[in-house]
This record gives sequence, structure tokens and C-alpha cells, in this order.
Amino acid sequence: MHNPFPLSPRSHPASYAQQRLWFLARLPGGDVAYNETLAFELVGPLDRDALAGALDALTRRHETLRTRLVAEDGEVRQHVDPPARDSPSPSRT
Repeated sequence: MHNPFPLSPRSHPASYAQQRLWFLARLPGGDVAYNETLAFELVGPLDRDALAGALDALTRRHETLRTRLVAEDGEVRQHVDPPARDSPSPSRT
């Protein structure tokens, strides 16, 4: 299987639980088993830059939100993507 995203030093073997989820997701209907749809209704003006900054800070801080499973040479590996390049580090107050 061709991987369009090359692996990097941030690639690690998948845990047994991740391997199990990967296998189950490949079964018919398994791709929706762990997806949960969620919607919010925002009232009032939205500061899009502040929202984008908050989401960038969240994903920068938590590797699990940037981790994806990739099939490589017959095994499943977890790949941690780097944080967004153009987002500044959050200031601590």
C-alpha cells in the first residue's frame, strides 16, 4: 500500500489497542464505529482568529490530536504530525 505521507522520526509502532481499532475499522461498517458527530450553535459575533488560535494551541499541546495510524510494510504505525508551522506558541499567563 502506497503511503502519500512519508514517515518521519515521529513514527512509532502502534499499540495493541491501536492495532485492534485499525483492524476493526477495516471491517464492513467498522469505519463509523468510533466516529461521533458533534455540532455547536454559536450565538453572537465570532472571532475567527481567536477560535483558530485556540484550536492550534490545543493541537500543538496534545500529540494525540495530531496522531494518525499508517499502514507501512504490512504493519500499523502511529505517526505524529508536527504542529501547524505558522501558529505561534501559546503564552502562559
